[in-house]
Amino acid sequence: MFFDLYTAVIMITLLIILITAVDIHNNRLMSRDTARWAILTCVMIGLSTSGEYVDALLNGSGLTWISVHIAGRFVEFCCAPVICIALAFAYGSPVNGEVARRSAFIHILFELVCLFPGLVFYVDEINLYHRGPLYPVYLAYFTAVVVFAFMTVIRKGKAYQTDVDQVLFWILTILVTGVIIQFLYSRIRIFYLCMAVVNMLLCIRNDKTMLQVDTVTGLLNRKCYDVDLAEHDGDFMLYLFDVDLFKQVNDTYGHTVGDICLQTVSAIILDAFGSYGQCYRIGGDEFAAVVEMDLQQQVQAESHFRQLVKDAMEHDERMPDVSFGLSRHRDDHHIRSLIDEADENLYHNKMAGRKK
Repeated sequence: MFFDLYTAVIMITLLIILITAVDIHNNRLMSRDTARWAILTCVMIGLSTSGEYVDALLNGSGLTWISVHIAGRFVEFCCAPVICIALAFAYGSPVNGEVARRSAFIHILFELVCLFPGLVFYVDEINLYHRGPLYPVYLAYFTAVVVFAFMTVIRKGKAYQTDVDQVLFWILTILVTGVIIQFLYSRIRIFYLCMAVVNMLLCIRNDKTMLQVDTVTGLLNRKCYDVDLAEHDGDFMLYLFDVDLFKQVNDTYGHTVGDICLQTVSAIILDAFGSYGQCYRIGGDEFAAVVEMDLQQQVQAESHFRQLVKDAMEHDERMPDVSFGLSRHRDDHHIRSLIDEADENLYHNKMAGRKK
């Protein structure tokens, strides 16, 4: 009964992997690097799942299948930590990426060296699996890469302002749950099923994130701006930003430099106003921020914004100035009049050559 249930778990895991891999292959929202690492994650989960199933199938089955049993366990021990590393590269931006890649190669070499002496695991004369004296070393490395994947994906999620990232913690909780259950109750083998589900959910989350953010600046896009502004109520402020003489930047230095300027402006807006609300790119060189702040916070944010723009212009002569206008929403304030007021203030500030 247990083995039939476990076989069903394996089949479901492999089916999820297959569906996810096909979706990744046909996905135009993913970058090439993200897709490559996501596919590698699927492959590693598939190999690890197969290795674990071989162990469950052949453990204690006699000497005939001992070589296959050892090979299956070896594949699983090699691939399982690599799943987490590939996951981190697919859906995160590892700070020490080169170190992580090298650690994966060192780990595989370590498993190969330890294979024949049976230092990490061994299979006895009646084909029963046992943990070796260096198994705690493997366990420590595996735990480290799980934490590495968890923190890397969380860090990448914080770079975006989308509501999709509110569920990121719960997605990764599935990963931790699988690890805990696997080590506390070794007969309940659901870790790779959890990994397959996590990979699939992160793939879906990646797609939803890409649909909500501007690909050049990383800020929320115009669609999010329209929806958020229409649904926002209470007392809040709307800032509209415009890059001065941006067309001249494109005409003089080219669109690549223009994109760099837009990315710099978006980083400045996010730095100054991001902690108070949401920031958007709503047009070519037009940005917006919907924020909730008191008068003191407003003064500090605007002063910080001016200083950041000034520093950027001093650092790079190609960097243009940025003007902004604002309006405050009240309960009886219509959204259209709110936008018009902010736009009018922006126009006056732009013409006057000053920022408020």
